Amino acid sequence: MSNLKKENGQSLVEFALILPILLLLVFSIIDFGMLFYTKNQLETISYNAARTISLGDTYTLPSGVIGVSVNYTPSSPYTAGQQVTVTANEDYTALTPILQILFNSNVVHLKNTTYIVIEV
Repeated sequence: MSNLKKENGQSLVEFALILPILLLLVFSIIDFGMLFYTKNQLETISYNAARTISLGDTYTLPSGVIGVSVNYTPSSPYTAGQQVTVTANEDYTALTPILQILFNSNVVHLKNTTYIVIEV
């Protein structure tokens, strides 16, 4: 019984040593997930803009999209068979230092370009 009393704080000390590493790992996984989600959203916005422009309509960013710039060429008037190039850019700010180590910066510049031919 006396052996147990001497080891009461051991698990607390071990937990205190492991907790920062565990939290860094969990939040790094969340950060990578948010980075890939943002990249996927850029691809979707870029494709939707190119598709809308190729059908002869004008494209506006959906409401709630912040920090994304969409540039496209050519500008109207559109001619059938002409290629539309849509580029969507966004800066993603990392939450954890793991991305800072991988990308040498706290901000990751994301860019997606979509090419499509005008149909009308």
